[in-house]
Amino acid sequence: YKKVVQQIIDFLSGKNDELEKKLEAEMREAAVQKNFEKAARIRDKIFALQTITERQKITDIGRRDMDVINFTAELGRLFFNVFMVRNGKLLNQENFVLDALELHPEEATIDVSEMVESFMTQYYSRAGEIPGEVLLPEAIEDTSVLEKFLTELRGAPVHILTPKRGEKNQLLELSHKNAVSFSKQYRIKWLAEQSGAQALSRLAEALGLKDSPLKRIEGFDISHLGGNETVGSMVVFENGLP
Repeated sequence: YKKVVQQIIDFLSGKNDELEKKLEAEMREAAVQKNFEKAARIRDKIFALQTITERQKITDIGRRDMDVINFTAELGRLFFNVFMVRNGKLLNQENFVLDALELHPEEATIDVSEMVESFMTQYYSRAGEIPGEVLLPEAIEDTSVLEKFLTELRGAPVHILTPKRGEKNQLLELSHKNAVSFSKQYRIKWLAEQSGAQALSRLAEALGLKDSPLKRIEGFDISHLGGNETVGSMVVFENGLP
């Protein structure tokens, strides 16, 4: 309890970076110990902390509307983070995974420029709103083609920019930080799923079953006091995880 209170004190004192590092260390330790439920709780804390911190940092960038897109590559996938800045304020952020191996299973390396273009085409084809500016960390091969595509969707000019300094570049760096954090959280989820599959396999072996148990297992317990005050509880495991 004292530890939680100290975390709140650190946050209110503006020590967000220190607190985030401590939480990330705890999340990694929990993952090493295979305590994935605890790791997931810490992950949610980190997300909440980052969201609040980002809203504090991004206050007014010329009152412009823009999307800030950055990414990181890991595990044969690209992890994207999208900041939606409207009227100079960060209104929302989203994270996405694009599986490079599914698109090009025969290739060992990832064509980053092609993957970014593919992501943007898919994302903006479904987006409810397209701003006049989209920031990317590096230029892509068909920038002019993509700008024309976005302009047609929006019905007004859209410019793709790759700033190397200033406030816009700082936004890209912050977006990259979130993309890296998202990739770490995805890895924990993947490890948890692997652990669940192993648990089902061990359960089948222990019970002498030919096949693994069902993906969803429900256990019930009913209690009462002399036939009165009856209560029931249910425990659920999905894919071997509680």
